[in-house]
Amino acid sequence: MALLMNSLVTAIYTLIDIYFKESLQQILPEIIILLIIITPVIYFLLNRIVKLETEHKILKEKEELIKLSTGHAVLYEISDQFMKTYDIAKIMDIAVKSIYEYFNADFAKILIPDEKENCLVFASGIGWLPGYVGVAKIPIGVESQAGYTLLKRRPVMVVFNPYGK
Repeated sequence: MALLMNSLVTAIYTLIDIYFKESLQQILPEIIILLIIITPVIYFLLNRIVKLETEHKILKEKEELIKLSTGHAVLYEISDQFMKTYDIAKIMDIAVKSIYEYFNADFAKILIPDEKENCLVFASGIGWLPGYVGVAKIPIGVESQAGYTLLKRRPVMVVFNPYGK
């Protein structure tokens, strides 16, 4: 597109330059020839741009549908396993593994509230150091992101700060 615009600008400047040096009648045939040559090129390029934009839009929509169908497959897998077993620990492990793989995450976990100790228990996880799952407890409160989210009772956006502030 930039090349086309540069060519058109160059052609226009050339015509203006010629116009001031010669009379319009002398360059009229060149102008007509230039228009005859440029018009189909512009038409072709504009059609190509529209086609590429349409193909890009279709590809984006296809990627979104694939992601959505993959998400549905993850939910199906979790619910299918739930129908096969009532072992909540196994279901949590399947859910964590499925979500971990679906989001291509570094970590995934399920925390369960323990109201007696006012904390969240690390019930299932993947990607964490050994010894955390089933043992680690996270305080409910502003001391932890999970505890803060639980206090707010709504989703909380986390902004990554590499400096920890």
